[in-house]
Amino acid sequence: TYSRLQRLLTDLEADAATKRTVRRRKLCSTLAGNRCDVVTVTAPIHSPTDLLTRKGAFISARVHPGESNASWMMEGLLRFVTSDAPAAVVLRRRVVLRIVPMLNPDGVILGNYRCSLAGQDLNRRWKHPHRQFHPTVYHARAALRALAASRPVALFCDLHGHSREFNIFAYGCERIAGRDSDPASRLKQRVFPHLLWRASPAGVGPGASPPALLDPDIAVEAKGGPPRPQQPPRLPTLPAGARDDAAAAAAARCESGLGTAPATADV
Repeated sequence: TYSRLQRLLTDLEADAATKRTVRRRKLCSTLAGNRCDVVTVTAPIHSPTDLLTRKGAFISARVHPGESNASWMMEGLLRFVTSDAPAAVVLRRRVVLRIVPMLNPDGVILGNYRCSLAGQDLNRRWKHPHRQFHPTVYHARAALRALAASRPVALFCDLHGHSREFNIFAYGCERIAGRDSDPASRLKQRVFPHLLWRASPAGVGPGASPPALLDPDIAVEAKGGPPRPQQPPRLPTLPAGARDDAAAAAAARCESGLGTAPATADV
C-alpha cells in the first residue's frame, strides 16, 4: 500500500544503520497531489572521483496499481540493498541505485487495477509522457536520462506482476529496426535474468534448468540445454454453478455494506 511504502521509507531515513546510504527525495507530485518518491542508494563517497567510477541502475515498480506483488518485491529489494549483507555492501560500493518504488500512487490509493487518476495506462506513456497528465513517468524518464548522463547505466528494471503467469520471469526490450541488428546487444539483456537465476535457490544444483525465455525467436540455451520447462498446473477453477453462487454472495455483501472499505482504510 502507499502508506506502507511511506512508513518504510521513513524508517530507512531514520535508521542509524541505513540513513548514511539512503537519500530520499520527492520526484514529483501526482495529479491528486500525492508525493512520488525517488530513492538513491549507494555507499558514502570519500572523493568525487570515487562516485564517478560507479555504474548506475534504475529500478521502478507499481506502475500498474493492481499488481501489488510488485510492491512486495520492491520492499524486499529496498530492505536488502540497504542491509549489511556482504553482497549489498559490495553493490553499494560499485553501483548508484536510483529507485522509484511506486510510479502510480494515485491508482494505488484509489484502488485502480491498471490506470492512473487520468484513466490512462502509464506504462504506455514512456515514449511521450505529458508533464501534467503523466507526471510520475515524465519525471522518472528525466531522472533516468540524468543518471545515464552522469555514468553508464548497467540496468533498468521495472517490477510488475502478472495475472496468469507463475514464478518469476523477465521480458527483454522491444526490438527496434536498425538498433538491435547486433546479436550482442540482445544477449546483454539476458545477463541480469541469468544472474538472477544463478543466485536463486532453483538455479543451483546438477538438475537445475536455465530460465525460460519469453521470446522464442531470440532464445539462447547454453550448451544445448534442456527444453523449455513446462508451465506449472493452473489453479483449480470452480464449476459454473459454484461461480454463480459465489458472485451472488459477493454482490449481496456489497449491497449490505459488508463489502465496502472503511473510510479510514490503509491505502
